[in-house]
Amino acid sequence: MRSRVNLSGVDDELRRELRDFAALPSDPGAIRLAAAFERLHRFKAAWQLLARRLDQGGDDQAILAALGGLAARNRVAAVHFLRREGVDEARFSCLALARAGELFPLVVLASEAPEEPRVIDAGIALRRALQGRIEGLPGPHAFGVYLAGEDRTRGLVDVVYAQTRLIQRYGPDEMLRELGFLAHETERGPNRGPTFARELLARVRVERSLALLPWVSAMRGARDTALASDAVALFQELTGRLAPPLDPEDLARRWT
Repeated sequence: MRSRVNLSGVDDELRRELRDFAALPSDPGAIRLAAAFERLHRFKAAWQLLARRLDQGGDDQAILAALGGLAARNRVAAVHFLRREGVDEARFSCLALARAGELFPLVVLASEAPEEPRVIDAGIALRRALQGRIEGLPGPHAFGVYLAGEDRTRGLVDVVYAQTRLIQRYGPDEMLRELGFLAHETERGPNRGPTFARELLARVRVERSLALLPWVSAMRGARDTALASDAVALFQELTGRLAPPLDPEDLARRWT
């Protein structure tokens, strides 16, 4: 990952941190310097500094904790950063957010149609973060393609075709993980898709789990009109909107 930090307009405190970090680069120094950037409302500079440190092999636990805290305190800024930066930097940041456990920016992006690489990357990162909690959880975009298929077989064909782009960026193993239980859905096996979708929808309704909004959004396009209608209603109930894109400021007020 390549990025440059804009150092113009620094104050005296920031100059001291910059001087100390330049003299002896370290993870604690990077964290202090990022905090100084944050105090000046320079989220991008703070994030890029910490992300670069992580990319260069810094202490994963300490740097990820700092990145997660920075994103949690600046949720709207984190969303804007992911939208505006280059594809490679956005991808690295999405995966870092998932590792840090700060899911809000990923939810906002992954709820949208997978027309941009950064939206796909957000969905993959979010699925990685949540797959351990929900057995067989497929990626939201793969699940959406499956549910929109004319039938189970056609849905799986569409999913595999849509996911071929992932092989180039993530490899075949990641594509299989993205499919979740769909990777084991065969002609002779049980048709778990609609059942899984309704169980997930019920879980979101009870738990008010905003982290699962991208899956609710994906169900809005289901061929099963009853499922799609229920998903639209729940999406509106949780977000105040009929469809993405989500307003990050409004969702941040709803986020707990």
